[in-house]
Amino acid sequence: MVKFVKSLLFVLASIVMSLCLIYLPNISGPVSITFIGVLSCYLGIDVADTIIKSSAMEQGKFKDIHKHKYVISLICLVVMLFICMYVKDKNDITTAMTSIVSSVLIVIGILLAGLEGNKIAANIDGGKE
Repeated sequence: MVKFVKSLLFVLASIVMSLCLIYLPNISGPVSITFIGVLSCYLGIDVADTIIKSSAMEQGKFKDIHKHKYVISLICLVVMLFICMYVKDKNDITTAMTSIVSSVLIVIGILLAGLEGNKIAANIDGGKE
């Protein structure tokens, strides 16, 4: 239930961001930068929790990353990117588009950091440094 509520809160934040892009494009820049913070917290807390739980397990075992969070994030970002492309003819939303594209790279970076951190925490490489 908690996982569903966390995902629902992120989807609601994405809907607010999308509505801001459509109806209030003049303030979409600051809102999109705030959205990057929400996105980073949403995924970063999951990565930190996963790495902490993996380090508590015995050597070679690790906790799986919640891949559904990354899929939800990317779907929301792609929808917002399409909304930006639709709205950009009428308004200047360059900052919002840049923020959304950089958010895609942030999601990919956090996913890779989580996978590598998980590997290090589980000591899968046999302790090689």
